[in-house]
Amino acid sequence: MTKKLENPPSAANLIVSLCSMGYTLSAAVADLIDNSIAAGADKISIRIDPQANKTDFCFRLEDNGCGMTRDELLHAMRIGSSSPLMTREESDLGRFGLGLKSASFSQSDRLIVRSVKDGRSSCFEWNLQEVAESDAWQILEHDSEGANLPYWSSDMSSWKNGTAVYWPQIRSFSGEEMNYVLEQIRVLEKHLGLTFHRYIEDGDFTLFLNGQKINAIDPFYETDIRNPRQYRSDVYPQFSINPQAVSRIHIIHPSVLQEDSRFTDSERYSMQGFWIYRSKRLLISGGWLGMRGFPLNAESSLARVKVEFSNKSDENWKLNIMKNSAVPPRDIRIWLQNCARVARAESETVMKKSQLVPVKDKPYVRSFWRKERGMPEVLNTEDPIVGIFLEAVERQELKRGMVRGFMRIFSLGHPSNSKKIRAELPGEAEKAA
Repeated sequence: MTKKLENPPSAANLIVSLCSMGYTLSAAVADLIDNSIAAGADKISIRIDPQANKTDFCFRLEDNGCGMTRDELLHAMRIGSSSPLMTREESDLGRFGLGLKSASFSQSDRLIVRSVKDGRSSCFEWNLQEVAESDAWQILEHDSEGANLPYWSSDMSSWKNGTAVYWPQIRSFSGEEMNYVLEQIRVLEKHLGLTFHRYIEDGDFTLFLNGQKINAIDPFYETDIRNPRQYRSDVYPQFSINPQAVSRIHIIHPSVLQEDSRFTDSERYSMQGFWIYRSKRLLISGGWLGMRGFPLNAESSLARVKVEFSNKSDENWKLNIMKNSAVPPRDIRIWLQNCARVARAESETVMKKSQLVPVKDKPYVRSFWRKERGMPEVLNTEDPIVGIFLEAVERQELKRGMVRGFMRIFSLGHPSNSKKIRAELPGEAEKAA
């Protein structure tokens, strides 16, 4: 005779696994923001503040999304609250029903969530120490007094809808010097500006970190006129009305990359390759997906290929829990290899044509001019930026402001101004003196 027996996993042991998922602070916070996006929030505020003992730091995220009822919040706090196989709205960036919990447990031993729906507030807490001691999945519910504890912002008292997530102690910050904490906050700001840049650019929501607005970081520099021509978007399957994936090649001019002080040389180098988006949310920021014959190298460092798929393709792309890894299916991988070949070849061509003259390890000075013996300097028509200007002239697309901009660029790049430019570089003026 066959019997069915319940054999639940040990809460104490499983909770240790959930704390060791490999999240960085930046990845964990991004996972929480995904929930705010799904809730329709247009304002998301994050704070990281020192506790009274000055050695510990707390984290708080608040959004003005749709909020949750008591039962909805209790369900959201459940481990594995949704199936990865269920159909989702396009704005739903979750998958496994683990993000809120696993992201939070990786950073803090306590997760407290308060949500307001139609003016009614509810509040639940996971305390991992209590789970470990009892070996039971027992969650704490705070009453109305607990829902108004001082760690919530004063704004929440007037909310009709919204949700707040609180970590009383960020585990990795405990006992660390303030300089380390501030550096991690800077890393977080840059990560969020990149991960959600398309949402921020489109005005979907405003994101704040410690009271400062986070600006979008466009990795493709699409508005910079110095970049070579932009490729049109390509879809897979070809000519499909509902494509499985959309790609677009971007070639970034070397001078544009060099002037962006937000990234180090090694960061810029590793940013070549595929930029994978799930809807508008960035998952992978560079690299060639481990494709054989496509290593990172200097010649291809100008190439970035934007690839987008929807959450309906999650299973095909083997998206992981932390949303920082995705593996395309075989047919799309072959299609992407062709995109990579074109992008890398174009990068190498632009790299060769670009005339960047280094000035003793200082920022690059551009030369748009060429000189032939016995003749005055003339514009170098082989230069990509000069080429863009000439193409715009032929298409009659130049407006007065653009003409003035080009003229200023060309005049500053004229050899007669080279001494002045060098004098304005850091350290050069002191040498001249």
